[in-house]
Amino acid sequence: MSPVRIASTSSMRQKETLLEGQRDVTALFGDVSFGGIIANIRPPSIGLVFFLVAINCIFILPIIFPGLNTEARTSTARFAYAAASALLFVGGICEMIRGGMWSIRHQCLWLLLTSTVILFMIARGFLESADIYLLLRNAGIFALLLTLPAIAVHRDNWPWLWLTFIVHAWIGLPMFYYVIVSEQLTSRSVFLASELARVAGASIYLSSFLFLMLPILRGRWLRLLAILLFTTGLVSALLVGKRGPWFHAAITLCILTFVMFRIHGVHRYLARVLPRASLAFASIFLVFVLGFVAFFSSHDKSAIHEVLASSYRDLEARMLQMGSVTETILQNERWMEVEGFFSAMDPMDWIFGKGLTGHWGATGFHQGQEVFMVHNTWLNCFFWGGVGLFLVVFWPLLWALRVILFSKSPVGMCCAGVVLQTYWMFPFYRITGLTPRWILLCIVIGVCRWEIVAMRRRRAQRTVPPAV
Repeated sequence: MSPVRIASTSSMRQKETLLEGQRDVTALFGDVSFGGIIANIRPPSIGLVFFLVAINCIFILPIIFPGLNTEARTSTARFAYAAASALLFVGGICEMIRGGMWSIRHQCLWLLLTSTVILFMIARGFLESADIYLLLRNAGIFALLLTLPAIAVHRDNWPWLWLTFIVHAWIGLPMFYYVIVSEQLTSRSVFLASELARVAGASIYLSSFLFLMLPILRGRWLRLLAILLFTTGLVSALLVGKRGPWFHAAITLCILTFVMFRIHGVHRYLARVLPRASLAFASIFLVFVLGFVAFFSSHDKSAIHEVLASSYRDLEARMLQMGSVTETILQNERWMEVEGFFSAMDPMDWIFGKGLTGHWGATGFHQGQEVFMVHNTWLNCFFWGGVGLFLVVFWPLLWALRVILFSKSPVGMCCAGVVLQTYWMFPFYRITGLTPRWILLCIVIGVCRWEIVAMRRRRAQRTVPPAV
């Protein structure tokens, strides 16, 4: 064997040994506090640099240029998103190479399935469609699911990731309230008509992530930031009469409660954790609502009651649109879309999909126009790539369920909770897209996969008989 190959093999083994030495994701995250994050920052790798540039561009550009947050039809918008997607993909590949053979050795079956499905969809798209941009954009979304989890398996990446998330949160929080106040988005009709409304929603994409990370956050300011972001989403839902955030918040609270039970036990949770958390959450929510009411009623004292009453009436009307909350859920417009989608799919479409540039149309929905996606993420996977793409996206859900049920690591359980909370939203929204929310999900999936490998290692160590 040549000296070059020997050196290369030795370097690869050193990388795998370094990764295997981190026993669980608690060591992977380190100290999640302002001081710990700053103290652990090291010069970033080239893959992490590409990732940070891309995710900051995706987060900042729609805030600076609200038009980019639409369907990205202009040449400038297409170039911006294509460049960001390419940087994310290359950054993930660099981190996979940096980790040696760890990703391939521990994820070989899923990586093989994902690669095969993506290549099949791209090859089919080149044969059936002339819209190369749409083809590569949609394929790149799932390519990120293949490569970005590698970002999460390097401990020296996480201080930079946490710093980026915190900066986004501190930018997004005032940006959200600036948009709400400047546009006076205190009714659903005004909210839907505003071009900046989507910017307001995208600016707080970390609300559920940080809230579910409360058990591992250290320091009052980080915990306060997490609660502020989560409360902001509910304030928005109250003011503009949105139904979805209330259901999502309930699921998020249930997941966090389950994680807390597993970490602290029933007695400690009921005696200490639950009272403090409830008091903090209720206090902040009340302060935010009163602050908004005071702002909008600064010139008219009677507007205090009007803003609250109008917001409550709009929310109640949408909750009881079909007579009851249950009927409203069962007769939602999303189910109408599902019915139309089922009628447009042939048996072979469920196996192979209609392709990344496919389209469908149904009478009575979307005004009979043909569309290129489905709002239901699960059905959209069948629409684009058939059962193969569905399995690619479904597989990480099994990792998260295993971690949250059987892991003893608080970090692992919190990350699994983030995955489950995002997957809960799949039937109602199309989450797969070049957005910070999807990028964040890909990263957290990598943490869940890392914890599963650590669980296997610990179980194997327990079963090894002691040496005589």
